[in-house]
Amino acid sequence: MKRFALIGLGDFGLSMLKELLKLTNNIVLLDRDRTLVETYRSRVRIVRAIDVLDEFTLCKMIPQDINAAVIDLGVKIESSIMITTFLKKLEIADIVVKAYSAEQGHILSSVGATHVVLPDREAAKKVTPMIAFDLLFNFMPLSAQLAIAEMAVHEDYVGRTLREVDVRKNFSLNIIAIRKRDAEDFCFINDPEYCFEANDVLLVAGSHKDIYAQSQDKLAHTHSFSDFFKQWFLTS
Repeated sequence: MKRFALIGLGDFGLSMLKELLKLTNNIVLLDRDRTLVETYRSRVRIVRAIDVLDEFTLCKMIPQDINAAVIDLGVKIESSIMITTFLKKLEIADIVVKAYSAEQGHILSSVGATHVVLPDREAAKKVTPMIAFDLLFNFMPLSAQLAIAEMAVHEDYVGRTLREVDVRKNFSLNIIAIRKRDAEDFCFINDPEYCFEANDVLLVAGSHKDIYAQSQDKLAHTHSFSDFFKQWFLTS
């Protein structure tokens, strides 16, 4: 599982925190509000009440193993730009930033943001899977249980046919269509002898838990679902 840093706990930051806590406690929380961050001390890896606009302090507080960061500093776009620049220097792979307009989003993307959101509560539910699972390119919840997702074909599928993999029977997912990574358009594949290629992107439909399971680096069969994910979906 990836390791996360949340910088600023506005409405979107708190929504992201609640979603991420369903996945992991390997989270670093940084915010000026000591009372707020202390509320989560027992549930996350690190909490720090600091001035996140101080580059030296921020870089010191961000562990080197962080894979993804979420920035929610309210309406102060200058602060978000500054923090995004700091995190880009740290070579953090995924940087999610809250913005309030398309113009702000363009600026944030230009300085290093990999995901810019104009958020509400549902935005956190959509963004969290995309930064938590490497194989997911897009995640579109249809309900509390069902979703459609774009996901890279897993290396275990490459060289095998649709018939052999049989994702509907083995993993409870339906493949709607397939595209290549360098193409935008999907094609319907009805040939059971179609052989998966390394640059395939699958458009799939299924439950959140089954999509998440097949988006991990190591595939988990539906009937041997990891205890961690069983606990998550039985209690959330």
